[in-house]
Amino acid sequence: SPVLPGGVTAMQLTHLRYRNMTLHISVKGAGTRIVRFSINGESFPKPMLPVTGSGDVEIAIELAK
Repeated sequence: SPVLPGGVTAMQLTHLRYRNMTLHISVKGAGTRIVRFSINGESFPKPMLPVTGSGDVEIAIELAK
């Protein structure tokens, strides 16, 4: 499970190369439970990234207790 260090409520990782994609990942909230996961603004029920993507990909993860 993802978790942010105490006192940190948001972070971003940008320009991460993965296969044919450049990932831009933002994580916000507190806790270890993912309550929202989206790719390019589209919400998904499970936090999984398809390996068939290409180009810039925006991933947003929201955490809660």
